Amino acid sequence: MSFPAFFDTNVLYGALLNDFILELADSGLFRPLWSKDVLFELAKNLVKNGEDPALVEKRVGTMERYFADALVTGYDDLVPTMTNDKKDRHVLAAAVRGSAEVLVTFNVKDFPTSPSSRSTSRSSTPTPSFWISSICTTRRRYAPWLNSSKATTLRR
Repeated sequence: MSFPAFFDTNVLYGALLNDFILELADSGLFRPLWSKDVLFELAKNLVKNGEDPALVEKRVGTMERYFADALVTGYDDLVPTMTNDKKDRHVLAAAVRGSAEVLVTFNVKDFPTSPSSRSTSRSSTPTPSFWISSICTTRRRYAPWLNSSKATTLRR
């Protein structure tokens, strides 16, 4: 129901930001998306930088189980058609295949700045303005429902 947001590895890397993102996703603010390539890259980088492999496996496994609908598949055929930085084409291809409304990354320079028919609507860094924009988008999208009698009943 909430808008889909694709998360790049560099945003999921830090434990605090990762937990914050997943808490917001769990609250329904947005629907997180990622790919096996992103999760593999995440695990590889965490272990390479000294994290316990068992804890990394647990972290990634928990993400996969708890957000089972976050996994985007079937994007390999799009990778060669992407025109962004070669190392990040798999990220953009998965975001496009997952119909993400936003691609969240700390590396916006490697992604298109203007939307096209083969791109997500925008790339964004996870700054306070991103979270405010996310909240506003969600409120606008669900405002009619929030004012309905069904929502009033659920709030009681």
